[in-house]
Amino acid sequence: MKKRSVLSAVAVLCCVLLVSANEPRIVTPERSISEQLEEILSGNAIDADKKDALARVLFTINSEGKIEIMKISSKRKDLRWFLNRKLKGKKLEVSNDTYGEVFVVNVRFTS
Repeated sequence: MKKRSVLSAVAVLCCVLLVSANEPRIVTPERSISEQLEEILSGNAIDADKKDALARVLFTINSEGKIEIMKISSKRKDLRWFLNRKLKGKKLEVSNDTYGEVFVVNVRFTS
């Protein structure tokens, strides 16, 4: 009987240690926004073989949850046009406290 209680205590302890070792995934608003932006921008027709397929997008989210682009920086005009066309006015699912915040996202196109 004593062995059974010791073994059950050890089993419970192992389960607790296994559960506590797995850190929960914390979803921050920024991560959620970047995941949504990745989904919006996927399936593009941009030639990414060139070295400078990079862009920096400065935007805010209005009270309706839509993207308002402030500035797109890139050496390539086609990237600026593509990002403006794809992102401007797109609705994102964000919490109310992110409205009006300014976000900067670095976008890299790969083939």
